[in-house]
Amino acid sequence: MSYARDERHALVETMRAVGPDAPTLCDGWNARDLAVHLILRERRLDATAGIFVPAVSGNTEKVAAKTAQRPWDELLADIDAGPPLYSPFRPID
Repeated sequence: MSYARDERHALVETMRAVGPDAPTLCDGWNARDLAVHLILRERRLDATAGIFVPAVSGNTEKVAAKTAQRPWDELLADIDAGPPLYSPFRPID
C-alpha cells in the first residue's frame, strides 16, 4: 500500500470513528462536508468546474447536495477506494 493509500485509509477510519457531524479544521465544515468535497474532487470532475467557474456553480451545488444525501458508509467506501481510473488524481494515489 502506498503512503497516499495509507493516509486515505487512516482518514476514513477517523471519519468513521467521529461520525458525519464531527467538526473539521475547515471552518464551518463537518466530516460529511469534507467527504462530499473529496468525492466530487476525485469522482465528479464535471461538478468541480463550478468551484472555478461561477456560471456553472449551480451544478456543483446540486451534485454536492445529492452526494451529501448518500449514506455515510457509502461515502466512506468511495473515499477509501481512492480515485477511479479516469481521475487525474489516480496516478498520484
